[in-house]
Amino acid sequence: MSDYWLQCTTSEGLFPNELAVFTNTADGDPVSFFVDKAFIKDPDQEGPNSIRVRAINAKDNQYYVILPADPFESSSNIVVKSEQINQTI
Repeated sequence: MSDYWLQCTTSEGLFPNELAVFTNTADGDPVSFFVDKAFIKDPDQEGPNSIRVRAINAKDNQYYVILPADPFESSSNIVVKSEQINQTI
């Protein structure tokens, strides 16, 4: 298992130490959740950003990842496209 940066969009959270995160699964389904700023690549930036995730498996240009928080729409384990993954941390 390795940690990666997953592309996302961020906006202001409910508390000063968190941000709202928006991304999509490999199927295009939206995923959103609140997360501590420590998991965000550029915590002072709103808009296009990246969030730290843990990849469990990679196959057929897709990554099975664990998000650092439970999204409103699904579990914290999602499948994303490889082009959504930036680099190993």
